Amino acid sequence: MDAIQRDLNGTLAGLLQQADAAPGSVPAGFLVYRNVDALYDTLLRVVETAELAAPTNEATSLESALDSLENARAQVGDVILSGAQAQQNQLIGLQRAIRAAAAAQRSPVRTTVVNDYGPPVHHAVRHTAVRHTTHKPPVKPTTSSQKQPQSH
Repeated sequence: MDAIQRDLNGTLAGLLQQADAAPGSVPAGFLVYRNVDALYDTLLRVVETAELAAPTNEATSLESALDSLENARAQVGDVILSGAQAQQNQLIGLQRAIRAAAAAQRSPVRTTVVNDYGPPVHHAVRHTAVRHTTHKPPVKPTTSSQKQPQSH
């Protein structure tokens, strides 16, 4: 009984403070659960012995303490389970967000052009070629067989 009292006042009290400082922490809650579970096992042996050798009022008092400890153990287990589920849901949500972001980076960017200016207007454009020519008199080719008249 002295060991149970020391654990309640020392070890368990410290574990409860740590768990209170980190609400939702699965590891902190699990440490409390393990301690309460060990206390339950120890108190169960004491209750069984008290039922055999202790006065009825003491055995009844110990059984009541055992029931309270059992309820506390169940509550701590529920808190751990809900904290673990919340963390798992958060992790799954983050993983989905990361996959979606990675997929968005891999997909090509598509550009859509919206023409809100109405139907296209085609303007008739005439292309005329303008030739600039200069007229020069044709050059007559001269040959060596043609001789200039000589004057005498």
